[in-house]
Amino acid sequence: MISFLCEKLKFRYPEEILELASKALFALIKHTLKSIMKRFSYAIAATALGILALVGCSNAQQPGTLAPSNTKTTAPSPSTTSDASQGGFGALTTVVSNTRAAVEAGNFDQARQEFNKFEDTWLKVEDGVKAKAADSYSTIEDTMTQVQAALKGSDKAKALEGLQVLDKNIATVSKL
Repeated sequence: MISFLCEKLKFRYPEEILELASKALFALIKHTLKSIMKRFSYAIAATALGILALVGCSNAQQPGTLAPSNTKTTAPSPSTTSDASQGGFGALTTVVSNTRAAVEAGNFDQARQEFNKFEDTWLKVEDGVKAKAADSYSTIEDTMTQVQAALKGSDKAKALEGLQVLDKNIATVSKL
């Protein structure tokens, strides 16, 4: 086949055909890659502009910016705040009770799983506790760490002692 092409196209050597074919193929690949990269760069630019538009057009106020004068800001009512806190304290008490039951049963895996819920619930109320009762806040934070260590080490006595301290302090701050 190559010799037939050589005769028709007046090439002396089949290598010349291969060289020309490889050059043509290389040129085609180069052109295709340039085209793809050009399109890809447009896609990147369009994506970047879209992200900037989303971020720039969000309604969230950044720290240090002033709220527009036509925006009405209201503080949450005291009853709403205390209702949310009471729900958080009730959930904390439930986590402590469930953890205590698991520890008393000697099921430290379940106790660890249950106590992992404590921190998520604590995050909802800790700022209010810190503002109202700094000493209780510090005690709860320290005791959380002690209970976690006791549960990790399967130390029943220390875990129960820490859970009792948590229960007492949660009851105290929930009344504030």
